[in-house]
Amino acid sequence: MGRYSSTLMTRLRHPWPKTVRLRDGDKPDKGRLDGSCNRTACQTPLAGREQWRMKPEYNPEQPHYCGTCARDFHNWDRRIGAPLRCEQVSEETFQ
Repeated sequence: MGRYSSTLMTRLRHPWPKTVRLRDGDKPDKGRLDGSCNRTACQTPLAGREQWRMKPEYNPEQPHYCGTCARDFHNWDRRIGAPLRCEQVSEETFQ
């Protein structure tokens, strides 16, 4: 075990954090429905706007994104030939 750092060993044992950790500058509603876009560089308010969420097979917490960031993901997924990782939140969710 001498050649692996303790941080790496911890990440290998626990790849998904149990709670969402906010970084400095992150909004407290980041990634939530009607909160802010989950992308750190964006964090656009989502209330009353088009919203997308990550499919559970890609991220079990299903964070929410604005339309612009979701399209960026889609463009990249198409470019590399991968299935689209985001799905649009239906209007029924808001009612």
